[in-house]
Amino acid sequence: MDKPLIKIYGKIIFVFSFFILAFFVWLSLISTSTVTLTENVFFTEISGIRQLIVFLILLAVSFIPPVNGCLKTAGDKLEKNDKLFKGIYYGLFGLLLLMSVIWVFATRFISWADSVEVQKAAAGLVSGDYSAFTAGGYIGRWHNQIGLVLIEAAVIKVFGPNSGIVFQLVNAICVPVIAAGLSEFVSLRIHKIVTVLVSILYLPLLFSISHVYGNIPGLMLSLLAFVFLFDAFEKKSVKLGILSALLMGLACLVKQNYIIFLIAYIIICILTAIKNKKMISLLAALIAVVTGILLSVISTGITEHILGFKVEGGVSKWSYIAMAMQEGYRAPGWCNDYNMDTYDLVGHDEALQSEMAKKEVHALAANFAAHPKYAVDFYVRKLASQWNEPTFQTIWNLRSHEGKLPGAIDHMVSIYGSFKVIPYFKFFEVVIYLSAFLFVCFEKKFDERSLLLLTTFIGGVLFHILWEAKAQYALFYFLLLIPVAVKGCGSFRSTVNGFATERKAKKEKDKKSAFKVRMDLLICLVLFLLFLGVLYYLHIPATLTGGSLPYYQYIVENSL
Repeated sequence: MDKPLIKIYGKIIFVFSFFILAFFVWLSLISTSTVTLTENVFFTEISGIRQLIVFLILLAVSFIPPVNGCLKTAGDKLEKNDKLFKGIYYGLFGLLLLMSVIWVFATRFISWADSVEVQKAAAGLVSGDYSAFTAGGYIGRWHNQIGLVLIEAAVIKVFGPNSGIVFQLVNAICVPVIAAGLSEFVSLRIHKIVTVLVSILYLPLLFSISHVYGNIPGLMLSLLAFVFLFDAFEKKSVKLGILSALLMGLACLVKQNYIIFLIAYIIICILTAIKNKKMISLLAALIAVVTGILLSVISTGITEHILGFKVEGGVSKWSYIAMAMQEGYRAPGWCNDYNMDTYDLVGHDEALQSEMAKKEVHALAANFAAHPKYAVDFYVRKLASQWNEPTFQTIWNLRSHEGKLPGAIDHMVSIYGSFKVIPYFKFFEVVIYLSAFLFVCFEKKFDERSLLLLTTFIGGVLFHILWEAKAQYALFYFLLLIPVAVKGCGSFRSTVNGFATERKAKKEKDKKSAFKVRMDLLICLVLFLLFLGVLYYLHIPATLTGGSLPYYQYIVENSL
């Protein structure tokens, strides 16, 4: 990517990535957000300093000559030996698939909260109970779930009303495909293996299998769409481009949150068209959009045909934006029932609710403008509640199950047990954020694959600043950072090893190259220090640790 517009876009992504990841690294080091059984968020003083020290020690060890040599030798062997690479890669893939299936049968967790409502609506669509689709019903309120409901109804039609385990097995199959998809965003074979290995060790991905809500299949379809898109570019294949677009549209049907992925997909298609002057990328973008719209229209049409009446109204999107700007009993910007209460208040009139919500948005915006320090405090807490919760609410979702759980799992999902395992999850949070930050700082030029991942991640962060917040929503953007983090460690190691090589070299060209890299790092360091200075000037750290005592009391009271 070398056109002026593309260079400018790359710089924009660099700036956004730098500040967002710097902020998240800082958050993870000074505090931790925790979610209680009643979905209240505590901002605690549990820091990631110990995890940082462990990571820095491991990173330092990797530069010890014998270890450094072994890593280089292993990388070279994997690049040259197809049999060795495939044996390890597919072995890890099979291990993750086995773990996923065993998790389903060993735990038998039952979905709850919104996922249960979706399954009830799907069962009702099959049995003839259409109450969920009326103006005051669950789907009558949340039209965005119609696609998922129709898909689940088809499964229930085949496997019967007790199809929860079928949905979880679908998730279990999707998880290793997700890990494989993430590994396609790195080029070196050793990085591919590390990406899959991290996906195995990062347990929230495994835990999310039990939560039947369309997130896992949607992510799998989105990643496959991304992978096939780049295959289409490289092989100049129209068929792969069309397949990619269809998968992207289908992902949006399964879960409308993946529209953020679609937008990033479209941006990369446009940039690629500018670079290569080929219409195939624009065709893929167009087909993806048309597919998403058509599938939405078709799924709604089929549902209304079954019902015999139109599904009209629905909660106004403006009410979500208003709620996202309000303090709540859970956390800032989280669901506080404003959207539901006002919808009922106006007699399920979407237009009237929109007008009410717009006035609320204007009033809240005026309040933020009049009190800028409060506005910063509000949005810092909102971001921390989502992106600084190490489990991303995956343990919170594991509350109801059939039969007896294995001892270790039973302990881990308990209130005290989940508190004790925070350091493990915190380690991955710190390492992935910091390593992704290293990538942004040490990678001289973002390739198309990295740009797509970072664009999607940034889109998710910005969207949930404006929209309803919830930690579990952030997980599927956080996972996109795994290959970025793997490449980040590689970029950092390459830079450090390059400095060592340049010190031995006497060529003026090499010295200038080293100086340029160091100047880039110096600029990043200055920006980061200024960023931290503003936050401490506003006394933000105190805000992010103020819930420590209530949280510890909560743990003690529920562990006796």
